[in-house]
Amino acid sequence: MAGAEVIVLQMKNFLRAVFCVSLALVAGCSSYDKRFAAATDSDVKRQSLEGAYSGRWSSARSSAWGGSLRCILTKVSVADYRADFHATWHGFSSTHSVVLHTKPALRKGFEKGARDFAGTSALHTIIGAGTYSCMGTMSTRTMRACYDATYDKGTFEMTRVPSQGAAKVGAH
Repeated sequence: MAGAEVIVLQMKNFLRAVFCVSLALVAGCSSYDKRFAAATDSDVKRQSLEGAYSGRWSSARSSAWGGSLRCILTKVSVADYRADFHATWHGFSSTHSVVLHTKPALRKGFEKGARDFAGTSALHTIIGAGTYSCMGTMSTRTMRACYDATYDKGTFEMTRVPSQGAAKVGAH
């Protein structure tokens, strides 16, 4: 192959890779969006911690770092919940899951039934791999925590997203 043909072939392969990565990112967001919408429409009792939460995360390293954060919380055992997070920052987004091990909350200022939680998981993002851990307190209305990840540490705070069914009932 001539030099120009090799460059054209490399460029085609590069563009195919960019297209595949873009498609995977769009499909991943779309899938999360559908699951998040379903979690807000679910018939889970409002007294349960399960459901959709939305809020913000903030880095302790830089006040310029932060973004929106959503979570789908699903009960997996008597005291454990799977938290499926979707975070955005500077136009990028990522998803990750962590199992939160809970126990009755010891901190004051939370409603009855609040749970302290902690969890750790492996991260696999576009910027690299690492470890993510968080600990905090959640209730049927809020979730607050500190997080520590390989590339960052900070806090997040989210509130429960109202049920779409409740909004429809209130609209009539």
